[in-house]
Amino acid sequence: MSGPAPPGLRPWRPAITAAVLVLAFSGCRSVVVSPDGEALGGGPPLGQAPWLALPGPGWVLVVPESGNATVMLFEPSLAAERSARSALILINHIRPVQRFGGRPVRSELARIEADCDEASYRLVERRLHQNHGGTGEPLGAVLADPLAPLRPVQPGTLAEDVLAALCRPNTEPSTPGA
Repeated sequence: MSGPAPPGLRPWRPAITAAVLVLAFSGCRSVVVSPDGEALGGGPPLGQAPWLALPGPGWVLVVPESGNATVMLFEPSLAAERSARSALILINHIRPVQRFGGRPVRSELARIEADCDEASYRLVERRLHQNHGGTGEPLGAVLADPLAPLRPVQPGTLAEDVLAALCRPNTEPSTPGA
């Protein structure tokens, strides 16, 4: 995919190959996802990279208004049960290196559950990484709390963009950059 970046989208280009990650959603189907973290990570410096392309079939890009992160949602992992949704998401943060205190968190690979009717969500499982694409040295252990309470989505936040992608009707076709 080539061309200028859509408005508000920062440069970075991931790729995808074949490592396997298996996720099981309680009450829903099991899903096999195949992102290769090494291929996703280590892109050129911001400002020198081509604009962000979707890593492969099945991925949907969520572009937050703030422009400080990109979110990719793996559509085949999207499991629906009434108004509830579960999915695998990859959040790539775009932040300058902090002057003091080391490098900021660069990416999160997370399993999210949402209630579309109530506009609320919870992160069921999440791993933080130093590099884009959920790669590099993990920053701590996997954080998992399947019993965490649902939190309301605040307008204008990254969570609002993710919920919009999770809760859109299944009849809508996916389009890159939409």
